[in-house]
Amino acid sequence: MTGEEIFNLIGVGLGVVVFSWFGLIYPIIQWIRRRRGELEEASASPAPQRPPEPRQIVLTQKEWLKIINDLPNLYPVLFLHGSQGTGKTTILRAILATRKGGIVLFAVKPDDAWEFDHFTIDDDGSFTTIEVALVATLQHVKQRIADYKAGIRHEPITIVVDDALVVRDMCQDAYDALVQYVATVGRSYGVRLILCLHSKNGVVAGFKGKTDMLTGFLKLILSRNHQAILRDESENEEASINTRGVRKLARRTLAGRAFVIPVERSENDELLNVAFGLSQAIEPDTERSGSGSFGSENGDVPAANGNLSMTPNELSRLTRAIQMHAAGATKETAICTAFECRKGSSKTYRRAVELFGAAVE
Repeated sequence: MTGEEIFNLIGVGLGVVVFSWFGLIYPIIQWIRRRRGELEEASASPAPQRPPEPRQIVLTQKEWLKIINDLPNLYPVLFLHGSQGTGKTTILRAILATRKGGIVLFAVKPDDAWEFDHFTIDDDGSFTTIEVALVATLQHVKQRIADYKAGIRHEPITIVVDDALVVRDMCQDAYDALVQYVATVGRSYGVRLILCLHSKNGVVAGFKGKTDMLTGFLKLILSRNHQAILRDESENEEASINTRGVRKLARRTLAGRAFVIPVERSENDELLNVAFGLSQAIEPDTERSGSGSFGSENGDVPAANGNLSMTPNELSRLTRAIQMHAAGATKETAICTAFECRKGSSKTYRRAVELFGAAVE
């Protein structure tokens, strides 16, 4: 083989190597690199995404009142937020004045802002009447369902709870039961709810841990400059509104608009005296070594007739049940509400009936 042939053979070999590298091997390596990068990018945690800003529009007074008042199936519950001085009462009166149906109002402050019958705190500062009325209102809503199935129709009503967080703190069981029930089924039976709050966090007003119930609810957030935000968080939409023109609506009379919930206040002095006596026994005996023991070394207190003893928790619940019964609630309703049990043969219910009987009979 001549030198020229050897040289040509080497050239052909080098050409084959170069062609193999750039034509086959190099593209394969590039594909592997790209594929590895795609896999690494897919496995990496995505960057946190900021929630989209709410879509905001501007509404006239007629438009926002129509949304709040005339869409009961879409918006059965309204959260009315506003600190002191933002005009919550004025806005509330304007809404009620332009809304059809009766009104059931729970108001902590016994002021002169309302010219119709409503539920407020007792003369002694207790919330017994409000608590009994909350239970009675829930019973009325349930009766509406039975009447509806029987072909009986009632006028629409709006249940208003002013200072809702205060009412919930003092009457949590009765309050939660009512607002959650209305939020669930009220829209189908002509029952709507307005909760007035100082805090912007409406979820804590009876819906903590139950945010699924808040779908479609409205929040009206007031500020001091006659500006407000009407927000539908389920649709991520909000509207700017001006509340300056509602004063004329708020001056309309609401006399005769109260929807009567039958709650009879029973002036049962004997029951009230029993409740008062039990409440005195709740004071802890600080002279004993076990501070906080309620009248005995083991923490039990004797019942009114001396035949039964009860724990401090039972004593507190029994006192509450007797107060509710004295305020007009039935014995069963008072016991079930105070002891958080259902009427029947449960151990808690039987124990509650036993203590109640020993105290008042």
